[in-house]
Amino acid sequence: MQKKFKLIRVGIIGAGDSIVETHLPRLTRIPNVELTGISNRTAKSAEKVANRFKIPAVFSNWIELVKSDEVDAVVIGTWPYTHKDMVITSLNHGKHVLTQARMAMDSKQAHEMLKVSMNHPGLIAQIVPTHTPTILEEKAIINLINKGFIGKLVYLDAVQNNGFYNQYSSPFWRKNIELSGYNVMSLGQIAEGLIRLFGPFSSVSAVTRLYNPKVVFTDGSSKLATVPDHAEVISQLDSGITAHLRSSDVAGLGPSQLLIFGTEGVLKFDYNLKKLFGRQKNEKDLYRIEIPGQDDEEFDVVDRFIDAIRGFTDVSHTTFEEGVRYMEFTEAVAISSKYGERVDLPL
Repeated sequence: MQKKFKLIRVGIIGAGDSIVETHLPRLTRIPNVELTGISNRTAKSAEKVANRFKIPAVFSNWIELVKSDEVDAVVIGTWPYTHKDMVITSLNHGKHVLTQARMAMDSKQAHEMLKVSMNHPGLIAQIVPTHTPTILEEKAIINLINKGFIGKLVYLDAVQNNGFYNQYSSPFWRKNIELSGYNVMSLGQIAEGLIRLFGPFSSVSAVTRLYNPKVVFTDGSSKLATVPDHAEVISQLDSGITAHLRSSDVAGLGPSQLLIFGTEGVLKFDYNLKKLFGRQKNEKDLYRIEIPGQDDEEFDVVDRFIDAIRGFTDVSHTTFEEGVRYMEFTEAVAISSKYGERVDLPL
């Protein structure tokens, strides 16, 4: 006999690819969850998604959806420049909130969102995590470190390789500071994972460049990008670890991976393959480290969001506190690159 759960009615703001192809199908599979409303950039596009997923109400704007008595929780799938207003308004109208990453435009907005969420302790406020290690993989990495597999932690080297230059490789809003804020390529993603694994950053020194400012679209039109397409960051963590972070849309940096160096060995996590490797200093080659249960678990953020609302689990991926930290990191990168000096954290 299937357990009866309290009904949770979910409204959708923004119906981009990740919402339509990932979050909505998963929400429809969760027992006693109903999709009750949707608002998108145009009524026509909202109606198309509503018909596909049998969502009964199409709202002409997102504020009407947030005010609706037929909505208990809101999933926000819009661009970063909208997140602050949508999140704060939703919380102030008594709605649980799951917002797409990145959290906001800058650290000031992120702090405002965190403050409002703390004023509503009975509501869940969560950010969609990035493709950094999932819970089982993070636990495996921390367990190996705690057991002394690599000795004392010394240095982290994180690479997010976005490939050689391809002007169509990411949507234009990611290249426009007015839409994405201080978020630069994958740096926020990398920082989010490192913060979860190793704690907050204490300082940032960064160099960024914009090598391809002109983005030409398939119809021949073009726009100017204002977000860097190459970044190198040297950081210190509160724990004393040094970290080197690299992200590029223009250079083939090699595999997207995290290398964790210690006095007695090294661990390597492949971001794309979701595989963990390691070796100790008396061993010649890296070898695969199996993670029990990894192949059986799929990280589903909307499932965890609903579980958190129902009180079955705490928010782990990603909290607003973690969001504030990676937003401060990305802003520190911008400040350091602009003025050519080290920036201490928190801001």
